[in-house]
Amino acid sequence: LEEGIPVTRISATADRESHYGNSSQYGPSALITDLVFYMLTNATGGIGSLLGGSANASALIDQTEMQKTAKFLIKNNLRFNGVIGEQINVRSYISSLAPSFLCDFTLKNGKFSLIPAIPITATGNIKTTAITPSQVFTDGNILEDSYSMSYLNVQDRQPFVAAVRYRHEAKNQLPEERVEIVKYKDFDDDSAAGLAVETFDLTAFCTDQNHARLFGKFALAVRAVVTHTISFKTTPYGLNLAPGDYIKVTTEASPYSVANNGTVSGDGTITSVDTMTSRNYSVTYYQTGSETDVQTGTMTVSVSNDVAKTSQSKFYNSFFSVISSTNSSNFYKIQEIT
Repeated sequence: LEEGIPVTRISATADRESHYGNSSQYGPSALITDLVFYMLTNATGGIGSLLGGSANASALIDQTEMQKTAKFLIKNNLRFNGVIGEQINVRSYISSLAPSFLCDFTLKNGKFSLIPAIPITATGNIKTTAITPSQVFTDGNILEDSYSMSYLNVQDRQPFVAAVRYRHEAKNQLPEERVEIVKYKDFDDDSAAGLAVETFDLTAFCTDQNHARLFGKFALAVRAVVTHTISFKTTPYGLNLAPGDYIKVTTEASPYSVANNGTVSGDGTITSVDTMTSRNYSVTYYQTGSETDVQTGTMTVSVSNDVAKTSQSKFYNSFFSVISSTNSSNFYKIQEIT
């Protein structure tokens, strides 16, 4: 009872040796990868019978990915030390539990898996070097009019102080609840004092201070880095991506600005908010009294004695707006492919 029930240990042999002191594939475990495998495949304590028995259920789990995740959990001492004492919805429970271990519960290629929620190295350590994207997307391979962006609510982007609750245990003593306070390193005590405190309860399974601290850092990093989500459509050809992969998306936008607006008189004299110089400008324009819609063109401007003019008659008696394009390039983690 002290160690827990024996389960299948799906971690690699070398990892079992370092973590348990033996290479046995069956025994007690504190890794959530083993817990998830047990809950999905065991016919008595899990939902294995609903998935067609242990053999069929095992085929629905990406054990290769789970072994990589087990290595990550072992390297960072992220252990589950708790009790599941009542009936639960297995999928909802795993999905809510995984982030506390810096993981995501995914379904890709028809198989369930736990994957680290952050980039890691081949040895299971947290990656601190630049990320190499699995694929790059630009205006060239994003289908027209399919790109959309949604920013998180303002309150979900505010910095905060994390208070992570966990259990401290000692043999033959009652457990004691402790709180690990984690704050941004750039905030001194006075600055942090003005921030909201958000509490995370890990007491049901966390008994290690380092685990609580690492989760607190993860929660702060997510708040600082994740500002918006995107969705778009692309062609399936040459696409080899799955949830959890990192992609780089570069897009070009032409945001509207009043400062880009101006008028051209009947003799070509230009009046504009911003000062114009002698060069070509890409503009959208509309001629007063014209029955045509807004058009796009290149307006050649020459400046003499601080007066800007154009000799192109098609722009006479028109309103115009200079097209100002900006490039945006960001990394994203894939959550879902449909």
